[in-house]
Amino acid sequence: MIFKNVNEAFIYHVNQLKSAFESSPRGMKIKECLGVSFSIKNPRDRITNNSVRKMSLSFAFGEFLWYLRGSDRLNIMEYYSKIYPNFSDDKITVNGAYGTRIFGGKLSQWEWVKNILSKDPDSRQAVISIYQPRDLFASSLDIPCTCVLQYFIRNKQLNAVTYMRSNDIYLGMPYDIFSFTMLQEMLAIELNVELGSYTHMVGSLHIYERNFNIFDCLKKTKDADNQSMPSMTIESVNSEQISLILETERALRKNETVQNISLLNSYWKQFVEVLKNKSYTTHNIKD
Repeated sequence: MIFKNVNEAFIYHVNQLKSAFESSPRGMKIKECLGVSFSIKNPRDRITNNSVRKMSLSFAFGEFLWYLRGSDRLNIMEYYSKIYPNFSDDKITVNGAYGTRIFGGKLSQWEWVKNILSKDPDSRQAVISIYQPRDLFASSLDIPCTCVLQYFIRNKQLNAVTYMRSNDIYLGMPYDIFSFTMLQEMLAIELNVELGSYTHMVGSLHIYERNFNIFDCLKKTKDADNQSMPSMTIESVNSEQISLILETERALRKNETVQNISLLNSYWKQFVEVLKNKSYTTHNIKD
């Protein structure tokens, strides 16, 4: 199915899950739809904000920047969510951290995908593997839910396809789609092509029993206003700007003086305002 934005996709699939089959993986009751696939026409309209589910923007922004940092450090994400230590084996790192898998290594998968599409825009080999063979045998609290990110340039537009083995529609999907469409737009800018559609494919789309109460909210659902974010520009995602927004995030998280914030591209101002509010609340700053 094709939806205009993430809100439409979210509400539709919550309705589908309401009458879905139940199972109990690891002894936890869920409702589940298997083999789900849908596309979003406007990936910039990526913020889940409706009468059923309002995502945390500070968590969404913080997690995306954590990915860009290429980090697996727990302390960064624990700042944004106190439940994150539940997914760490050693209380220092997060085994399934996407950032290290996408951006890590001497030649990252991200750079390799850019090279492939730069040389052959029609290629079908632009695949970033997040789930890896070693995960099949790992005994860890955090096995990646995302398997691959794949990119296609067609009609001078960058289309993205994500395949996930498992996706919690309430806790996971809003943030996954946010970050993956952000990455898609960044890659489109770096390849000098337009932004195409985003497709989300899931082996098990589910919801846990503790969140079944959202089904009661469906009758009151109203169409959310357009939440489309502004377009990225080449100036907003150059290496200097990425370094600056990452340093700004770090300083706000640590309650330190933010340096050179006036040099940030206007695109990142929306991030800074949200991260400032998070910092002021966390560090109990009144002014």
